[in-house]
Amino acid sequence: MIKEFIKYVVPYIKGFIIIDITTKFQTSIKDLVCNKLNLKDLGKVKDRYEGADFLHRFMMKSCVLIALEKEYKIKLFNENEIGRNFLSTEITYDLDGESILVIFCKYGNLPKINLDKHRNFDKIEYAFVLDNYRKVYLCGKISYNSAIKYLIKGRDSQTQDNLKNMLFIGFNHLKQAE
Repeated sequence: MIKEFIKYVVPYIKGFIIIDITTKFQTSIKDLVCNKLNLKDLGKVKDRYEGADFLHRFMMKSCVLIALEKEYKIKLFNENEIGRNFLSTEITYDLDGESILVIFCKYGNLPKINLDKHRNFDKIEYAFVLDNYRKVYLCGKISYNSAIKYLIKGRDSQTQDNLKNMLFIGFNHLKQAE
């Protein structure tokens, strides 16, 4: 997958908006997780909620939410949503009358799009999160109708008609907010 990332993403990174995530924010999010789940420390989170994957997904989504808040000056992060349903790699919000779907993944991977599930959004925005949660790359937005032109089959898409795990490669066609 890294070859595809280098081919389809790296040439366009200069056009992405990069939001720095502070260590202080990361620590506060980890503390918040422990408090909301009534646990004493992060080790208990890892034991109780399927290991490090829970914390990783939670940190990724929190970082993307904060990056979107910083960039668009809107409130998206809601402490009351903490739980298992918080772990999806998608965020939805409305901005200037448009419904926006944000699909994010770990830096170095290509984001997956589910054509059946994502067709009801005006725009799709893509984001990457570094492994250490220090930076979020907001790549830009594209309309659903345009996005579907720039997809390749994911490795776990076994059949020609499987539209659930397509990978987006049209990073040169993304537009930043003006």
